[in-house]
Amino acid sequence: MFSFIAAFFMSLPIFDSTLYQMSEEAFWRLPSVQQPIDVYHPNYELLDAALFHQTNHHRRQYGLAPLQYRLGVHQAARFHSEAMIYQNFYSHGSPMHGMESFDRRIKHFDGQFRTIAENIAEMGILQTGRDNSYCFDTHADGSYFYIDCKTQRPMPMLSYQTLAQKALDLWMHSKGHRQNILSSAMLYMGCAGQISLYPYTTPQGPYIRLTQDFAGQAL
Repeated sequence: MFSFIAAFFMSLPIFDSTLYQMSEEAFWRLPSVQQPIDVYHPNYELLDAALFHQTNHHRRQYGLAPLQYRLGVHQAARFHSEAMIYQNFYSHGSPMHGMESFDRRIKHFDGQFRTIAENIAEMGILQTGRDNSYCFDTHADGSYFYIDCKTQRPMPMLSYQTLAQKALDLWMHSKGHRQNILSSAMLYMGCAGQISLYPYTTPQGPYIRLTQDFAGQAL
């Protein structure tokens, strides 16, 4: 566990804040946002920003002010999403020493706030139909591939925009998650997703684990 924490801090990325300074309309017009996600070489900066903009889209629909991007809150969310994949757990609670809860993670990366909250989710990345069905088979090397059961065509991956839309639909249909997203006490947000390590080794297909961290007024 120490090695993961050390490695995370040694490779802590410099996030591109320009993606968060764009308007929602300008962001969704980026051609890269519409591209299927390459699960072996995902653009995590783009993915995280897509989740951020889609969250604020829902807040605007309810007449709420959009949340502001905050680097430390984003780093806390990214740390947790990476930990959930690399340490193979799915929970708000973490086995990482000193990072066991989201309040500790947010405090470590940013500071203390009057109000904080966290949403997490796990979802598949295959672009399935409304019934979420698909078929699969294996290559000679044992790796899986995924196809449309009717057409026998390969199943594409979700685009960055579609993944963000599906993730927010999932959260908005859950009372507690929805309350966090629409809370008037929150001012800041950071979102992060991390894709499964071995995406073609199971019949279930590639999946992603997501974290949204929220913060209100700083103390």
